[in-house]
Amino acid sequence: MNPERVVIAEIVRPWGRRGAVIVKCQSDVPGRLEHLQNAQAQFPDGSSIPIEITEARPHKSDWILKFLGTDSIHDADAFRQADLWVPLRERGTLPEGDLFRSDLMGCQVIDTRTGNCAGTVQGWQEYG
Repeated sequence: MNPERVVIAEIVRPWGRRGAVIVKCQSDVPGRLEHLQNAQAQFPDGSSIPIEITEARPHKSDWILKFLGTDSIHDADAFRQADLWVPLRERGTLPEGDLFRSDLMGCQVIDTRTGNCAGTVQGWQEYG
């Protein structure tokens, strides 16, 4: 995980025939994908490219995004399993008292019964 980047969505697969993709939102910021215009796509091989989002709409529990210049299933399939990220300074704001999960990275986990450090947060997994 790069501390200067924030992943805001995971691209799952193409959607339809005109180059749209289905993404899973990873952001807690309300309206984050709906108003997103520019981001970076990071591919599984580690390479990144800038993208411009021309359409965004909710679809069931996910989102459908359309990128400028991505006009076919073949074009969209190239983004399969890529992450959409923005620089940390563009991650958005949350209401008072809320925090970003990425702020937990590096925090110590303390066992409240013993006071001992159980480890350091290095990531997390979500299960429905």
